[in-house]
Amino acid sequence: MSEPTLADVQNDLAALRRELDGLRARLTAAAPPDQDLTNMAGDAMRRHLKQSLTEKGKSSGLSVGSLINQIRGSGGAGTAFNIVTLDEASDLPTDEQIAEKVARAAVFAGNPLILRALRCLAEPYFDDQEMRRTKADLAARLGATEAEVEAALTPLLDKYEVRWGKDASGQEYYTWSGNGFAMTLLILG
Repeated sequence: MSEPTLADVQNDLAALRRELDGLRARLTAAAPPDQDLTNMAGDAMRRHLKQSLTEKGKSSGLSVGSLINQIRGSGGAGTAFNIVTLDEASDLPTDEQIAEKVARAAVFAGNPLILRALRCLAEPYFDDQEMRRTKADLAARLGATEAEVEAALTPLLDKYEVRWGKDASGQEYYTWSGNGFAMTLLILG
């Protein structure tokens, strides 16, 4: 068997390019025209659920999903998409898991100042700035004392991506990275 020549390699490469172009054309033709995000996410969840049911030989199930998408003016972007698929009763949350969920939600439900503070922390995001406010600024915007702001946000530190810090001048501040659970509660309730 002889070694391939440069012409052979170039011909193979050209054939691969034609094949790739053909695949791209078929994919583009098969893509639904300007399908909205809700339908696309729903279709992805449906496919995931059908695949799970097929693999397990089941005929009934449900999936629950969440999608958070962001675009920053400075060029950053991100998507968090989560699908939970349930195809048998044992997949439902246990009593302990339900108690954990209730406790987690109770942190937010127990003090309306928490969601109001998160809203204030989220506002700078829309001006392409860090989700950060000084404790004094938060207190003024919320019509609360700094002690009330601290009491409201302390249970969220680290767990819900809320951070506390002090700048070089000694000014206390809070930042928030937009934890998915907290963001969902803030926006969807």
